[in-house]
Amino acid sequence: MGKFIMKKKGRGICAVLSVLFFLLLVFPMVAFASTKTISGVTIRVQNKLEAGDTLSSSDVVYGDPSDGEAGVSISSDRCFISDAKFVTGVNKTLKIGDEIKIRVRLEPMDDSSYVFKGTYSSSNVKISGGEFVSASKSGGDLLVTVKLKAIKGTYDPPQDAEWKDSTIGRAKWTAPDYSSGHYEVVLRRNGTEVCRKTDVSALSYNFYPYMTKAGTYTFRVRTVSRTSSGTTYGKASEWTESDEYYLDAKHVSDGSGQGDGSTDGTSAGSAGWEKSGSIWYYKYPDGSYKKNGWEVVDGKWYMFDSTGKMMTGWQTTSSGTYFLSDSGSMLTGWQNLSNSWYYLDPNPDSPTQGAMQKNTKLTVDGNTYYLMDKGQMASGWTKVDGHWSYFDPGTGIMQKNKTINTFYVDGNGIWQQN
Repeated sequence: MGKFIMKKKGRGICAVLSVLFFLLLVFPMVAFASTKTISGVTIRVQNKLEAGDTLSSSDVVYGDPSDGEAGVSISSDRCFISDAKFVTGVNKTLKIGDEIKIRVRLEPMDDSSYVFKGTYSSSNVKISGGEFVSASKSGGDLLVTVKLKAIKGTYDPPQDAEWKDSTIGRAKWTAPDYSSGHYEVVLRRNGTEVCRKTDVSALSYNFYPYMTKAGTYTFRVRTVSRTSSGTTYGKASEWTESDEYYLDAKHVSDGSGQGDGSTDGTSAGSAGWEKSGSIWYYKYPDGSYKKNGWEVVDGKWYMFDSTGKMMTGWQTTSSGTYFLSDSGSMLTGWQNLSNSWYYLDPNPDSPTQGAMQKNTKLTVDGNTYYLMDKGQMASGWTKVDGHWSYFDPGTGIMQKNKTINTFYVDGNGIWQQN
């Protein structure tokens, strides 16, 4: 009797296994189906918004945007963008420097087994063309908030640059519609620069202390960024030129800082460069000293610390890193310093003139160079933007379409790995 029961049990087990085997053959996907986590995504953002545009919720499009729109896209077989909209700036006229945010909703593909699980942050949500702000799950979807690059534009030039009739040397102008509220003004005598002020927040400036010689004076003024960080998106305006003002020898300033341009000031003694021990200072006609910043003297830039000391060597400010010669003047262009080559912005119209260039490719006279994270010109094999390139050790020029020690670099200077 015991043997019979064992046989029946054995037959039952075999029957169950046969059914399971049949189901696995017919429905393999059901048997092995399992969800997979979408571990990371990359969202591409394009911003074609400009100062003066007014946002509406329909201005976010999928793919490449037209002027006045922002576009988002994603290349994935695991998820797709089901919705994107502005979360800041709607119905607002944009200004230079505004930072707009977009919220993007991602959904897993309907026919995929992928899902959003876990925590998402800037480490696994990459943003191309913008900046990651936050990510959170909503049901089975992922909501990602992205900040666009600041709205760029060029400031309007000041209006009505003229000399004030009642005061000698008082320059004045009118604020434009698009203004940072900060201005750069330059005084000239007979076409030669006499004085430059780079951050004037008023709508006038008293140049009389610098009008120490007879001649024909003019000034020019332009709108500039409010802060050094603003220079990444707010471009300085065109210059506005004043009319001419002739100052005769009888009414020239004695260089003592007449204040409002009247003729009853008090003398502050000599003005200009002053040396104490080994330290140089720059003294204004009113007796005060230049401190905390830059000053143009005879067409050259100099930097002074909080005590008025003229600086030399490498100096870093909020707008960049600069090199000042032993005489204090700021250097520009290619410079060989401590046996390394550096490129210091040579553009006199740039708000960062003299700033060391770094982490960037540079094209000069048709040749390509790369400036590393500390500003030194690259030499030899160097990894740039994820690719290896070769820069001539003698000249720093990127090599293209040639073989370097059996390694071929293409027309873009990239080593082609087999």
